[in-house]
Amino acid sequence: MASLRGYLLEVLTKYQIEKTKSFKDNQLANFIRQEANNGIPQHFLDRNEYKISASCGQGQWAEIPWMGIFFKDISVSAQKGYDIVYLFCADSQGVYVSLNQGYTFYKERFKGESPKEKIKKVSKYWSAKLNLIKDSNKLGFTTDPIQLHASGKKDLPEGYELGNIYSKYYSLEDLKTIDTSTLLKDLEYLIMVFTELRALLPENYEEFNYRIVHDTSTFDLEKEIAEKNLELDIINPQVGKKVEIPKNLQLNETLTHGKQRRKPNYENELKRNTKQGVLTETIALEIEKNRLEMNPMLKKYSERIIHVSVDEGDGAGYDIQSFDYDAATGDVIEYYIEVKSTTGGIDTPFYLSENELQVAREKGKQYSIYRIFKNAQNKWDYYVLNDPFYNIEYKPIQYLVVPK
Repeated sequence: MASLRGYLLEVLTKYQIEKTKSFKDNQLANFIRQEANNGIPQHFLDRNEYKISASCGQGQWAEIPWMGIFFKDISVSAQKGYDIVYLFCADSQGVYVSLNQGYTFYKERFKGESPKEKIKKVSKYWSAKLNLIKDSNKLGFTTDPIQLHASGKKDLPEGYELGNIYSKYYSLEDLKTIDTSTLLKDLEYLIMVFTELRALLPENYEEFNYRIVHDTSTFDLEKEIAEKNLELDIINPQVGKKVEIPKNLQLNETLTHGKQRRKPNYENELKRNTKQGVLTETIALEIEKNRLEMNPMLKKYSERIIHVSVDEGDGAGYDIQSFDYDAATGDVIEYYIEVKSTTGGIDTPFYLSENELQVAREKGKQYSIYRIFKNAQNKWDYYVLNDPFYNIEYKPIQYLVVPK
């Protein structure tokens, strides 16, 4: 009888070889179907409430084998409803445990009406509404998209990816050192999240999903998710490191031409309403304070840094007034900092107002942009763009910006 760890490893290490063989009566195919229930101890899940099953294809090998845990009152298959599912990547290099939803419902209910967008919206809804879901947590669960590495755009693999609500990834190398008790602890946590979802789910989940799709604003959901995740950041912000300015970035022409569908003042609203701006400006203030304290010529000025956007408002064209040392003249000079942040990655363009651009031109080398962004570990990394007026490429949207 295989443990959960043994079951996952058996599939990952043998699937690539076995799927080149006949599917009928294949030993691994039988193992996947028959041993799934044994991988989860009987005392861990009440089999009167939960069904455990697995599939590696119907008559032929599936590109993405899976093992699912289904709450019987909601769903007993991976096609419809909500479930917890272990999804094995097509290259057998890892497996996700995912709180997921069946894509078949969306294909049938919203045929010809962009069903992929509909299932993504419902995933966002639960990311926003479930209190146990944060952007990431100490166990390693995340709301990030999952990547199953399937060939082409096939409905089932893409449906699994789009249906993901909350997940954790285990690489093949991880599973060689991790123990079953850790895997079960992770599963127990995801069952808690699933239980919260079930408590909020009406009896007719299909009609509820339909109402989410038609009565809920994607913009409002994204804002709610950002607010929730940033509240956690404010309590315990995770600061990363200074990195090199990215090279060879280009502006996406589709963002700079034609009708703009984004809501007006989105950045301002996100920056202030979700506290992202205040949080990242506070991070920049701490970085600046440390920089000044480490420089004997500037140390006494570290307590004179001004948080301009808080003390005086947003109209100055910069967020922080600090100090720098001019080695050519031996003078201490004023230094102006505009903070631009994103929960996206280092390559994400950012917006400058007309006023900020003009102040950058006037201040020249005394003006810098602190670009603060989330890294893969969910920490705030940053780079500093000095004298940005002459070191950016921009388009007049407001101004959409990348370093050049």
